[in-house]
Amino acid sequence: PGAMHPWMNPDVETRLWPHGDKEIYSAFDRIFNCKGHGWSNLQSVHINLPFSNAQEFEQLHAAVRLVLPLIPSVAASSPLIEGKLSTVADTRLLVYKDNAKKAPCVAGNVIPEAVFSADQYEQQIYQPIRKLIQDYGAQEILDPIWVNSRGAIARFDRGSIEIRLIDVQENPYADIAIAALFINTIQALLDQIWCTLEQQKNISWQSLIHILDRSIQQGEHAIITEPEFLQLFNISSESISALEFWSILIEQFYLSDKFDNNYW
Repeated sequence: PGAMHPWMNPDVETRLWPHGDKEIYSAFDRIFNCKGHGWSNLQSVHINLPFSNAQEFEQLHAAVRLVLPLIPSVAASSPLIEGKLSTVADTRLLVYKDNAKKAPCVAGNVIPEAVFSADQYEQQIYQPIRKLIQDYGAQEILDPIWVNSRGAIARFDRGSIEIRLIDVQENPYADIAIAALFINTIQALLDQIWCTLEQQKNISWQSLIHILDRSIQQGEHAIITEPEFLQLFNISSESISALEFWSILIEQFYLSDKFDNNYW
């Protein structure tokens, strides 16, 4: 249980997949060295949310980007590493961020760039990854879609955005409840109950990155100091903790008749 094995030593215990499609894992290992925690000691919950056309992708990607920085404040469940207490709440995401630091185009800053069309995504995200694959002579083995390691990945091949930042919990009921919380928050943003699509798209990328970094470090105790972000949720404070943030949303929205409470 939890998002990282609490005493695994990946330098010694990592084993590459030896069965079908093993050449894919060998190529990853050749480029990145997959013995680190960020490659071989991760357990996460993935949520795939659908879109059916360009407009829906624009709206969904804008909403998902706003929720990503808040995920560790609820879902962090990886406080141990190699038998010791970590110094951060979400150790899995801390190592995940750096698992491809030799190639920044792979994970970016975990929060996806402010791109809201398939063409923008191809130019700003997939083309640099495609060039990296070609530079390592792996273009016949690896696909940029597989290599992209941002916290949310646009899968135009199947019409979905895949969210990858949620730590596995110690109980599957908790996994489902946490997934429901984020899905309903994204749906509320899609419905523009707090702010418009343009306001969502115009939020500072750096602000989202800073909130995520603090959320990884401190979980629910992280302080959100970006008033422009809080204003998107009709919160007038200049800074509040993530715990206070969720308390406000629960009181104003999740306890109302607008939200399906069957998950709680």
